[in-house]
Amino acid sequence: MCNPTPSTGWIGIIAALVGAMVGGGIAALVSYLQTRAQRARETKKLLLSKHEEIHEVVSQVRYAYKNSLRKTFAAVANATREMSGAVPIERLQMLVGFYAPELSSYLEKLEAAQTSYGEAIAKTLRIETDAESIQKQKLGVLVAAEQKISAACTEMQSEVIRLSKNYL
Repeated sequence: MCNPTPSTGWIGIIAALVGAMVGGGIAALVSYLQTRAQRARETKKLLLSKHEEIHEVVSQVRYAYKNSLRKTFAAVANATREMSGAVPIERLQMLVGFYAPELSSYLEKLEAAQTSYGEAIAKTLRIETDAESIQKQKLGVLVAAEQKISAACTEMQSEVIRLSKNYL
């Protein structure tokens, strides 16, 4: 009969412990990698949803100004002047600041166009009392200002779409 020497008994125990540690290390590594991949997927999903929201808000900005322009034309045609709906520019600023700082330059262009529109709308106040040729001139400036806003919105939305493709 072969009697195991005291050192061979420990080899089995040490091998079992090393196997358990290696197995546990591999399990921990796999768990870490899965968690990291899940976080990356969730981050991409969040950013994509925020880019969609930015696109939607830019559309709301564009339509608010188009509506304002329509109401101004109606006022000139002796209809009652109404205030247009709120422009969600602050919401857009928040979304760009938090989720898409890459769009800051596009937002600045939109804000500059918004300022030009405000100046043009201020010039159309009491336009009803102006001569028809002056009305046409003032409305032309207003239309041009609205077109700048629309162009800035379109440009920003194109960039949002380009950025969003990184997260698909």
